[in-house]
Amino acid sequence: AEEAVGRPITMLFPADRLDEEERIIARIRSGERVEHFDTVRLRKDGTAIPISLTISPIRDEEGRIVGASKIARDITERTQAEAALRHSERRLAAELEAITRLHDLSSRLLSAADLTTALNDVLENAVLTCGADFGNIQLFNPRNESLEIVAQRGFRQDFLDYFRFVRVDEGSCCAQAMQSGERIVIEDVELDPAYEPHLRAAAAAGYRGVTSTPLKAHDGSVVGMLSVHFRSPRRPPERDGRLLDLYARHA
Repeated sequence: AEEAVGRPITMLFPADRLDEEERIIARIRSGERVEHFDTVRLRKDGTAIPISLTISPIRDEEGRIVGASKIARDITERTQAEAALRHSERRLAAELEAITRLHDLSSRLLSAADLTTALNDVLENAVLTCGADFGNIQLFNPRNESLEIVAQRGFRQDFLDYFRFVRVDEGSCCAQAMQSGERIVIEDVELDPAYEPHLRAAAAAGYRGVTSTPLKAHDGSVVGMLSVHFRSPRRPPERDGRLLDLYARHA
């Protein structure tokens, strides 16, 4: 108390909230009681704390306003709970959007005119769902034992020419996934030793993160690859992995 008495109340204010005091004083001068005013103030050590203010005018014997009484409640737990609720709502909304997109895709695939149209539809939705910047679908050609691009989004012709035929032993993300039969995630191609031969092509195309998911036939054999690419290093969350599995199954 001895450190605070006699000092301006603004000692508790963050620099970006100093204008709040003028607004509060104006309301108190008009005789108004301020209730449940949510804001941020500073602890003694300078850290911020979310609070809820109740401020009442103090009057003298003649009814003149001569001061104010303030009560501040720590609302950290409430603020955290509200933030968690908002996060949960956003996550559920994203899940609903993804499920709706998958359902609509399933309906369209039943009437797709040809394989190319169907695969482009699958790729478009996979890229959008994962928030990727680029993507492609390759099919495995057993005659030359290579993956060949049959659908793509966002790439220039130089990239398509470079990766037109991908052999399964050359270290790219899709080649690694083809060899293992499992999804391969390269969070940052610049840090992956096996990807070193393809770094120039990746830099020219403008991506750093790659995720490749095998397309499997009913007997479990790998018949192609669904790959999504990101401009910045990225490891897709588990939810995106599940969705990629579903898109690969559709393909």
